[in-house]
Amino acid sequence: VGELAFDLSIARFAARHDLTRPVLVEDGLAVRNARNLFVEGEVQPVTYGVGTHSVSGGEADPPSGDRVAVLTGANSGGKTTLLETLCGVALLAAMGLPVPAERAEVGRFDTVVFHRRHASFNAGVLESTLRSVVPPLTGEGRALMLVDEFEAITEPGRAADLLNGLVDLTVDRGALGVFVTHLAEDLSPLPETARIDGIFAEGLTDDLGLRVDYQPRFGTVGRSTPEFIVSRLVANAG
Repeated sequence: VGELAFDLSIARFAARHDLTRPVLVEDGLAVRNARNLFVEGEVQPVTYGVGTHSVSGGEADPPSGDRVAVLTGANSGGKTTLLETLCGVALLAAMGLPVPAERAEVGRFDTVVFHRRHASFNAGVLESTLRSVVPPLTGEGRALMLVDEFEAITEPGRAADLLNGLVDLTVDRGALGVFVTHLAEDLSPLPETARIDGIFAEGLTDDLGLRVDYQPRFGTVGRSTPEFIVSRLVANAG
């Protein structure tokens, strides 16, 4: 009875959230029309991927073969939500559970690192962050690195150097990674198997919020168009 109840619970969970069974692959993480289970209401599904995969998304086909993606773009543009979505897909697949995507290909990872940005920085935060982020890349096994705004823990100039080092280390160690940053233009040239993606603001909503296309554009730096932000500030001031 217990096993039957468990299976029934999984089936109901999958049906309620429109989950699908992921395809296990050797070395990649890719999703088509994926959703974040923790975001309620109507959401824009996204297609994304790193590593070697065969997921296509119509107009948005994530490149295959890149070890690292550096994700840039609009504030409140869904970059952190995308990291959470990828992390959720990887963990659900590792547990043998269906995932919130129309299609998903998931590799076998020994370690999944999900690092959120810190509200402030000091020497202690920098040291603790490096202690949690670097060892999985220097140890044995395959690592998936999902790192959000690494620059928030130190000065911008040093942060760009550190992020470059992390990207290089991720590629050199055969890991996969998605790194969110606002410092894309300050980075040194990336390795051949790393790319920059962008999320773009496209205008203002009726209540003066930024209207964002949450689907990343591959191979380009994302931006919050300045005139949209200025228009919102002027309207709010009036």
